[in-house]
Amino acid sequence: MALVCGTCGTELHDGSSCVACRAADGLMPALPGAGPARVAVLAWLQPRAQAALATGRLSLILRTWRSITGTQQAEIADALGYTTTYLSKIENNRRDITNLADRRRIADYLGLAPHVLGVTDEQSGDYRTMLEFGEATLRLAAVARNAGRPAAALNELWPLIQKLEDRVQHGYIDPGMVSLLARARSALGVYLGDILPAQGLAVSSRWTGRALALTERLGDADLHARALRSHGNELRKAGNLEGAIRRLRQSAELAHNDLKPTVLTALARAAAEADAPELFDEVVADARRLADTTAPSALFNGAIVAEVHLRGLLHLGRKREAARILEVPIEGAAGSAPQWRAIAMITKGEVLAETGATEDAARLLPQAVNEARACRLPQQLQRIARLAKVSPSLEAIAMDSRTALGELAAAKPGTHDHRIPQQD
Repeated sequence: MALVCGTCGTELHDGSSCVACRAADGLMPALPGAGPARVAVLAWLQPRAQAALATGRLSLILRTWRSITGTQQAEIADALGYTTTYLSKIENNRRDITNLADRRRIADYLGLAPHVLGVTDEQSGDYRTMLEFGEATLRLAAVARNAGRPAAALNELWPLIQKLEDRVQHGYIDPGMVSLLARARSALGVYLGDILPAQGLAVSSRWTGRALALTERLGDADLHARALRSHGNELRKAGNLEGAIRRLRQSAELAHNDLKPTVLTALARAAAEADAPELFDEVVADARRLADTTAPSALFNGAIVAEVHLRGLLHLGRKREAARILEVPIEGAAGSAPQWRAIAMITKGEVLAETGATEDAARLLPQAVNEARACRLPQQLQRIARLAKVSPSLEAIAMDSRTALGELAAAKPGTHDHRIPQQD
C-alpha cells in the first residue's frame, strides 16, 4: 500500500515527510554532505582536471589540483603531514604512496572519491544503476508536474537530490553525475515555484541558481541554456526582473529549437513585468511565429502564447488591445498542462474584469478558483483575490480564493509564515 502525506494526501516514496508541505512552511529538509568546504571538489569538473583523474596517477592529480586551485605545495604538505620535499618527490614520481589508508586520506583532502586513487570503494560500483535510477526519477517527476501534480513531483525528486548531493560532496564528481544533479536541482526549483506563494518564491530561484552553478562548469551548452531558462523564470517570479531578462536572453542565445519556445514565453513575461514594451512585442511576435511552425505540447502551444500576450498587455496598461485579442478564438488550450489551463482561465477573467466585463468575469472565475485549488497554485489564487480591488462586485469570488488559500495552508504542518531558509 502506498504511503501518503497525512496532511495533503500526496504520495510519498520513502516514508519521509512531505517535501511540498514542508517547503510551503519554510522548512526545506537539510541536505546530507560534509558541508560548504567540500564545494571545492567542483574544481575537478574542468576538462584538464577530468583528464588528470582519468589517468589515476597520483603525481599528476596532485600537480593538477595545485594548478586549478592555486594551492601552495607547502599548504598541501602541511595538511597531509608531509614535508614539502617529500610531497615534491611524490609529484615528480620519485616516491609513490602504496598504503591504502594514506591514499584514502589524500583522496579525502582533495575532495575525491577513494576509488579515483585506487582504493576499493563499495559506493563506486553502482554508478550506472544510480544514473539510470536518476534519469527515470526525473522523467516521472516531469510527468507528475505536467499532469498538474507539482507536489508529487517534489516528493519524487527530493530523495534523488539527497543521494546526489551526498555523492558529489564526497567526490563523485564525474560529469554524468553532476549533470544529473544540475537537472534535478533545476527541476526542484521550478516545481517549488509552482506551489509556493509569492512571498516564498526566493527559494525556488536559489535552487535554480544552484543548478546554474554546476552547468557553468560542465561545458554542455544545451544543459546550460536550460538552466539559464529555469533560473531566469524563477528570478522573474521572485521579482528580480533585471536578472531575469539577462538570464533569459543568455538562454535564448544558446537555445535550440526544442527549448526556444519556453524561453520566449518566459522572456515575454519578464519584459512585460519590467515595463519594456518594445522587447515584449518583439518576443511575443517571435513566440507566435514559433507556435505556428512547432508541434504543440503541454508547455507550449498557441493558447499558452495567447495567455502570455494577454497578461503582458495588462501589465503594460494596454487593456483595449487585450480585450480585442480575447475575442479571437485560440486553438490548443485543451492540450495544455492543467496548471496552464488554470492560469489561462484566470488571465481571461482578469482581462474581463479590467475591461469592465465584470459579469462575464464573475461567471468564469469560480471555476478558475476550483482549478487553481486542484492544482495547488497559491500564486494564482492570490491573483484572483486581488481582482476585488479591480471590481468590488468580485469580492465574493475573491473571498472564495482567499478561503482556498487558507485550505492549502491548513493542509500543511508548521507556522505558515513562509520563512524559507536560503539553500546555497
